[in-house]
Amino acid sequence: MTATSPEAETKPRVLFLDDEERILKTMSALFRSKYDVLTATEGAAALEHLQRAHVHAVVSDQRMPGMTGVDFLRKARQLSPGTVRMLLTGYSDLQAIVGSINDGEIFRYISKPWQNDQLQATVAEAVAIGVKLANVKVAASGPLRLNQRIDQALLVLSSQKELVDQVTALADGTCEVQRARTLREAVVILQIKDVGVIVAEANAESEDVALFLKLLKQKYPETVTLLVTPTADAEGAIELINQAQLFRFLAPPVTPTMLKESLDAAISHALALRATPVLLERHTVQAVSKEREAQAGSWLLDGLRTLRSRLGLSAS
Repeated sequence: MTATSPEAETKPRVLFLDDEERILKTMSALFRSKYDVLTATEGAAALEHLQRAHVHAVVSDQRMPGMTGVDFLRKARQLSPGTVRMLLTGYSDLQAIVGSINDGEIFRYISKPWQNDQLQATVAEAVAIGVKLANVKVAASGPLRLNQRIDQALLVLSSQKELVDQVTALADGTCEVQRARTLREAVVILQIKDVGVIVAEANAESEDVALFLKLLKQKYPETVTLLVTPTADAEGAIELINQAQLFRFLAPPVTPTMLKESLDAAISHALALRATPVLLERHTVQAVSKEREAQAGSWLLDGLRTLRSRLGLSAS
């Protein structure tokens, strides 16, 4: 392994994983002037880099022999949870995208072919966050400790009582469970309750729950969100990563074990965000377009502004 130069020690460190040497050379050329660039053509080698030195941000391809990008990112999250993780791929593989949410908890999804300026801006944003988190103890999202309880409420947004009953049973007194049947009811509850976790259910006939989650995350980044939906598509899932920092994406059939593990991880994550507010840097999201935001309606936008006022935050 080549020794790191004194100059490299002062630069933030970025790791690129891709099985194509051509792409790795391109990444090195794009970023070596600003960062200490590490590269690997296979997941095992990339994990060795994470073990040897702290990496502020990592960009991984998805389709590689031996270990997929999602498999690598899952292991990277456990090994170095403070490293900001991104997935780069030219394939709209829904299963991989969902895996990057649920297993890798990635910061951004970057599509191939990329625009150099957009890629550089995204990596710069991730590195800046990684630098802020470098000396912060970050635990990978995991199960709750025995008898752990949170003061924040858990909101279930669903027209189906079955999901509400499931969540209530699985929460088992860990937190207060509130139910909203519509987005208007959800906004009212958010205005009067301190909600740490939202479990939202969407279907073809429902309101625009995805847009709600995006706008909510922009204005209330402390919220940890889970989405249950049978109507997933790759483009929509990518937007929920980049614009909503969706914590878990659950497609039916949602087993009790799957739901329990997701709830436990979400509640633990909400606790971590409250205990260590700097972790909210990791929840920075891309802005929703003005045209898309306008589809929400003034009542929702006004309701979210009121929520920010209640929380002592400036309206935007």
